Formats: sequence, C-alpha cells, structure tokens
Amino acid sequence: MKLKFVLVGALIFFSSLSPALIHAQGQLQLVENEETLYQEDRPADVSSTQALEVSFKEYTQNPSTKVARFEMILKSNVDSDRVRVTWTISGQSIATNENQLIRNLTVQAGQTYSIPIDVKPLGYGVTEVYGVAKIVGADSNQLATVRKNFASNNSAEILPLTDEYNQAKVFSIIWLIVRTLVIGLVLIAVGFFGFRRFVKWYKTDDREQFEKDRSETLKQIN
Repeated sequence: MKLKFVLVGALIFFSSLSPALIHAQGQLQLVENEETLYQEDRPADVSSTQALEVSFKEYTQNPSTKVARFEMILKSNVDSDRVRVTWTISGQSIATNENQLIRNLTVQAGQTYSIPIDVKPLGYGVTEVYGVAKIVGADSNQLATVRKNFASNNSAEILPLTDEYNQAKVFSIIWLIVRTLVIGLVLIAVGFFGFRRFVKWYKTDDREQFEKDRSETLKQIN
C-alpha cells in the first residue's frame, strides 16, 4: 500500500514538472535558434562600376514599428538621365513603401545620391536586401550592386540586438508610458469638469423648477 502511494506521488510530481520542463526546453531551443541566426548577419556585399560607385548604409531599427531603413549611397562619375535603381526584398521581410522599389534618377558626375528602402521583418527568419543601380541602355554587365543579409527573431527584431536599438527601445517604452499617462489625465480632467458642469446644470434645473412650483402654490393660496 505504501509503495502504491509513493508511486502515485512520484507520478503527480513529475506530471507537475512536465510543463516547466517543456517551457524550459522551448526557451533553450529558441536561444539556440537565435544564436544560429546571428551567423546569418553578414557585412553588406558591395560592387561598383566605373560609372557608378556605391556603398551601403544601415540605420537603427524602429522599436515601435519594427521598420528598418537601408540606403544605397550612389556616387556618379558620369552625367546621365537614365539611371535606374531597383530593390528586391526576399525572405522574412517586406518593403513598407512600394514606391521605393524602383527609382529613376538623373545624375551628374561627381554628385552623390541616397536611395533608401524601408524594410519590415515579419518574424523569425533571414532576409536579403538587394539593390541594383544601372544606366538603362548601357552594357547589361555594368551593374552596381549592394547586398545585405540579416536575421530577425520571433519579435521581428533584427539580430544581433545593438546598443543603439536597445536604447531606442527603452526610450520608446518610456514615451508610450508617458503618452498613456497624459491621455489618461486628459480623459480624467474632461470627465471631472464635464461631471461638474452636469451637476451644476442639474442643480440649476431643480432650483428653477422649485421656484416655479412655489410661485404656482402662492398663486393658488392667494
């Protein structure tokens, strides 16, 4: 009998541990997956031509919208009104503004131009941002390109999480709290003054009705 109780107790104990073990195992797997994703983050691959020199710039991701901006910095060594820049986004992200995907430019020799693309990760996975600059009608092999691979976690945050992003995230949270408090205080103030005006109106209406009833009573007595 004692053995039976011991076995039942052990079964209950291990059953209670199962959810915790499963959760811990899931968290460990998530950490391992994110560490694997870190390896997908690579420096931008840049290729220029004699006519078009390009470089690549990446901005800190917006913690609120999860949108990240990338830029092709284009320096032209020729005068042309037929330069076209196209962006291709593949993987676990989308372009938030389709008008940025294709840009037609008129360039002058010695001038530098910035061509941005705003990208929003959709969740866990790897994204490739690929930009091409060319002179339309020229040799098809003369392509200036920029290519950037990056990884994002389940929260659509670009990995690895930088100090700049973490600081922006803290500021975003503080701003959200402050904005919520301000809106709450405004609503409370509006409700308070609205209630006071209602009470004042209600009391005024009662007083007028009382005076009217009193006048009619006095008329009946007289």
